[in-house]
Amino acid sequence: MKPIKVAVYVRVSRLDQNPENQLSELRRYVAARGWQGTEFVDAGISGSKDKRPQLDAMMKDVKRLIEPAAAHKDVALTLTGGSAIIKGDKEGLIEAFTNIVENAIKYNFPRGSVNISITEESGNALVTIQDTGIGIPKEEFDRIFDRFYRVDTSRGVTVGSGLGLSIVRTIIDAHGGHIELDSVVGSGSIFKVYLPLSTERRA
Repeated sequence: MKPIKVAVYVRVSRLDQNPENQLSELRRYVAARGWQGTEFVDAGISGSKDKRPQLDAMMKDVKRLIEPAAAHKDVALTLTGGSAIIKGDKEGLIEAFTNIVENAIKYNFPRGSVNISITEESGNALVTIQDTGIGIPKEEFDRIFDRFYRVDTSRGVTVGSGLGLSIVRTIIDAHGGHIELDSVVGSGSIFKVYLPLSTERRA
């Protein structure tokens, strides 16, 4: 069986200054999921093959990855907006956005929708992921990004290993960006991811 590769973002993480602590947590995360033969690779920003990915092409890749799950859940998945070139690790960012969109599908209602839009704002690329799902209580906004934070789904908050959104924030932070959340229980959530635009043009 082909090993699963897990990118470890520890070089500039604000969440933990000790790389060994974060690596240990990732190993527990993998063990909890029962992934066998997992390889851990340090995929820091400098290791990316494409250091100036085109955001619309990248999000099309994310959409293609998630479309089967959306179809199975009967959730409409759309992508709108223009092109933006950013600086960073394409594979890591795909991992982060895939995680957000997967949650938007998983915790949505049948015949619901998820829209991904790409715009620019104040020198940043802005990716907005809006869903019509179960929503997240406002009192949980800050805590859902904590490592290993888990709550009951009956309260309207996603559960799982407790590392998904923590890793997302680590990756976004490592790229000099930030993530914002707005949500209404029963109506859906909006995740906004801001990433610095590249100052260089693609060849």
